[in-house]
Amino acid sequence: MEKVLAQILSELKDINTRLDSLETRQAAMEHQLVAFQQFTLERFDRLEGKVDRLEVRVDRLEGKVDKLGVQQTKTNLIVENEIRPAIQALAEGQVLMQAQLDRIESKVTTHDEFIFKRIK
Repeated sequence: MEKVLAQILSELKDINTRLDSLETRQAAMEHQLVAFQQFTLERFDRLEGKVDRLEVRVDRLEGKVDKLGVQQTKTNLIVENEIRPAIQALAEGQVLMQAQLDRIESKVTTHDEFIFKRIK
């Protein structure tokens, strides 16, 4: 009986040793888990800060794009209302001047022919 009791005690000690080992490993894993959670939270906080800064930059860019749209609209209005009519007037003036030059050239040619006929 003492032998059985000694064997049971030995097995209980072995079980206690194994339980102690498991508890130590569990504590180490809990420590690693806490460290991982802290690391993850720190990274998340940094990422959140970066996202916030990116949102601010995107908002600024959207504002600039809106201003560019307004400027483009103003430029288009100036081109439509001021520059295009001036270009059309210049083009019409050129056509009129070309017609006048053609008439003058025709008259000069006629005069040249007349002068050449008299000279001959």
